[in-house]
Amino acid sequence: MFNNDAGYARSRITSSFMKGKEKGFYKIIDIYGKNNELDKSTIVALDEHREEVKLTIKDLDFSIGKLGYVNDSMSGNAMYISRLPIRRDFRQGLRSSQLSFIRNFSYNPVSENWLDNNAKAVNNCLRNKYKPFEVVIELAEEYNEDIAFSRNFALSSKYKLLYKGFVIGDLTKEDKFKLHNQFNFIEEEFTKEVGNDKLSR
Repeated sequence: MFNNDAGYARSRITSSFMKGKEKGFYKIIDIYGKNNELDKSTIVALDEHREEVKLTIKDLDFSIGKLGYVNDSMSGNAMYISRLPIRRDFRQGLRSSQLSFIRNFSYNPVSENWLDNNAKAVNNCLRNKYKPFEVVIELAEEYNEDIAFSRNFALSSKYKLLYKGFVIGDLTKEDKFKLHNQFNFIEEEFTKEVGNDKLSR
């Protein structure tokens, strides 16, 4: 990786967010070590709780993984996050400048410090960790917010089923979702990701 060149690695990943192999989501601050050898260097980073940690290159997962719904820590609402179609950035990892969210059928850039404020929520998304569906229903009612319960699906504050930023169904009185007719093709993906028992037919 990086031809074992710590200086080159520093230019590629400093200020980027990287996923840890076992756990964690880190903002890379610096890389230092003797003789510029990456495999013997220390990587200084901030974890998703903004606490400083020291890592090695072996602790990082460069594949990042799939993005999707993130329960935004500032607005409280679920945001469907994706990478911008065109990225003019040679660096690796995730950066706020690379990301957008879908609203009103368009891609909208996130704010400059969005990743800094949502590192924990993004880590949950990358590791597919969401609150149980039953809890999400209670939270949506209590806080009047859109809340994600899986990587691709969320419950809106108006009890609509959201899929990748779009309304595709309604929540019934039995706390099950009824897909709109034109979105029946998503049924298989929904049952695989959320469960067959949450779908009304």
